[in-house]
Amino acid sequence: MKANKAKTIQFLIICYPAMELLNGYIYKYEPTKIITNIYAIFFIVVAILTLIRSSIPATSVKKLLPLLLLVPLYLAILTARDQLYFSDISLFIRSIIFGMIAYLAMTTIDRSELNSFVYRFCLSWWAITTCAIFSSAAFDIGLSTYEKFGIGNKFYFQANNELAIFYSSISAYLLTVKPRLMAKLAIATISILCFLAIGTKSFIITAAIILTSSLIIKSNNRHKWNSLAITLALSPLLVLILSTQINLDKIATELIELLTAYSSGAIKISEKVNHLGTISALLGERDILISDAIETLSPKIGLIELFFGFGFTNYAQIYGNSLGQNFRFVENDVVDIFFSFGLIGITGYLLLVGHGIKRFITLQPTTNTHVTAASISYINAILLGAISGHGVFFTLPCVVLAIFAATSIKRKNYA
Repeated sequence: MKANKAKTIQFLIICYPAMELLNGYIYKYEPTKIITNIYAIFFIVVAILTLIRSSIPATSVKKLLPLLLLVPLYLAILTARDQLYFSDISLFIRSIIFGMIAYLAMTTIDRSELNSFVYRFCLSWWAITTCAIFSSAAFDIGLSTYEKFGIGNKFYFQANNELAIFYSSISAYLLTVKPRLMAKLAIATISILCFLAIGTKSFIITAAIILTSSLIIKSNNRHKWNSLAITLALSPLLVLILSTQINLDKIATELIELLTAYSSGAIKISEKVNHLGTISALLGERDILISDAIETLSPKIGLIELFFGFGFTNYAQIYGNSLGQNFRFVENDVVDIFFSFGLIGITGYLLLVGHGIKRFITLQPTTNTHVTAASISYINAILLGAISGHGVFFTLPCVVLAIFAATSIKRKNYA
């Protein structure tokens, strides 16, 4: 891609988080994405015009073409069932189409230039977000993380989960790419303090991902698959043993008392522990929400719904009505994708997961640090979405998924 075209794409990408803040500043707690949806459309149009005369890697096109072809098919099926809503169209535009176009645009940029851009993007928005959150906490500016309780500070980022995925992923990138220990410690400390101000638990998951992935990368190729398999097998077992042998309720109560002095989200966690129990509170009620969704929607699943889902809006309305609300989804990407897009949608999602795992397994201790950092951050964004939702349904997480996926792919003569 020519330098001026690459700069245009980079400028539009680096400006996107500012659109999220503008949307939050104008609409506050209203569940609308008008500004960011318009910007996503603008970006898609500009990027397509830019890509028309650019050399896109054939492998990238082959991977994404089947997913792109599914979009009109889904829209046609929803139209035939009279279940096509404007919110479904905007979802396809702001997440699937935007993410794929952004990814393709990133892959046309020269490797060294892309590495430099991603580093600047992460460092700039890590610094901006950190300062914004601390300012929000210090001067009571912006929105509360938990509106019901009036606690937590997230400046003008509207969605808690999107902010958590975005901030934790760019933090993970910087932690991995920085070579000096003091720089890593500074970023880690400031990021944890920022998460305490926000009041979410995402930093715990991110820390576990960075630690585990770093240990696996240091193992040689022959043992890497074994290391990953052992980690995946032992993690649930370890959690099970801890949950049966340790008094989690007592530990949770003591931790909440400790955190109350430092984290604005401790009050909300305390209420959840008291009403739901420690495990459900740690899972953010996802176990209860998933169980409710399965109970509500399973009897309604026919052959079409099994393969193509209910459609996002239709699913959210059915599930929401069962809870006495107009619109609600589980906020777990795996469940939300299945009920929205069926088995075909889950297959596409697993391809995204597989891309991250496949690239991660090929990493070596000598692999370029930008590639390693991008791979770890990509997995972080995917896993947080799988646990807490919003990973592939909204544009802000799709931005980091696109740039990290493009940075982590293997190119000729470059690990």
